[in-house]
Amino acid sequence: MPESLKVAVNHQTIGLLAKENNEFVFNYKDSPPDGFVSLTMPVRMKGYVHPVLHPIFQMHLPEGYLLSIIKKHFSKEYMPYEIGFVTKGKKRKNVYNKIKW
Repeated sequence: MPESLKVAVNHQTIGLLAKENNEFVFNYKDSPPDGFVSLTMPVRMKGYVHPVLHPIFQMHLPEGYLLSIIKKHFSKEYMPYEIGFVTKGKKRKNVYNKIKW
């Protein structure tokens, strides 16, 4: 089963982001036409497939100080460079399921 994350807009789940066969796939799930994640990714039935994480999701990954705090907090449970399935490396667990956003 592929790893996946629920994607929400205005506290409402609108789609699913998954990693399958070294590709990232985003599919809208019963989303209204105005419930899109990006102007470049309008609501449609066909999924959005990308060889790397879609740019709209890349820009929301933690960097710098926040990334170092996350790594420090989860270092005993996870590999030090691992923050979830959206990063490179071997994963033990999915950190994004543990973080309370």
